Amino acid sequence: MDWNELDDHAASSGGSGGGFYTFKVGDNNLRLVSLGEHMTRAGFNPGDAPRQRFLFWCIDRDDAVIKEEGGKDKVKLQIVDCGTMIIKALRAYQKEGDYAFPADESPPYDINIKATGEKKQRRYVVMPARKNTPLNTEEVLAIKDLTPLSEIKDRLKAKEEDAKLPPAQASGDIPADTIVNDPVRGKVPVAPPSDEIDIKDIKF
Repeated sequence: MDWNELDDHAASSGGSGGGFYTFKVGDNNLRLVSLGEHMTRAGFNPGDAPRQRFLFWCIDRDDAVIKEEGGKDKVKLQIVDCGTMIIKALRAYQKEGDYAFPADESPPYDINIKATGEKKQRRYVVMPARKNTPLNTEEVLAIKDLTPLSEIKDRLKAKEEDAKLPPAQASGDIPADTIVNDPVRGKVPVAPPSDEIDIKDIKF
């Protein structure tokens, strides 16, 4: 989904934060390495408006590799789950000025997302790096093997639907013995349905 389409979805209200990468108060130095995948998630409480969420693959510049004993370090790729506050800021940079880039590409520079406050008081300020920086060879190769975010979204939505049903009626679309190929951790089982939905439970 390119930035023009994300811009349409971001017109709805929503928060920010969460996902495999967890935003921390202060600086969050990231490189987005994919286009975003939009999804609508239920509100936190009954009666709340749906939340507009946007998934991206990213590299945490402060924690960019997986250390392996006796082997070469691997690029650490994570999913970051953003809300409209961050998307609108990124979209503004994408469209104009010195930081503009094509709508069908990810930003060609690192970004700093400064977070303040907690929970519903959380606010984000997005600042791009002063210059474009190419990804290195290891990062480019690792990105080629990433699971499409559309598949991650489908698994998350299936888990949310299962959680709405009594256990006997759960669809079983994500059985506990299903094995998926994780480009970072190898083969891992998909978590079975549970009463609580957490994007961290969705394997990739």
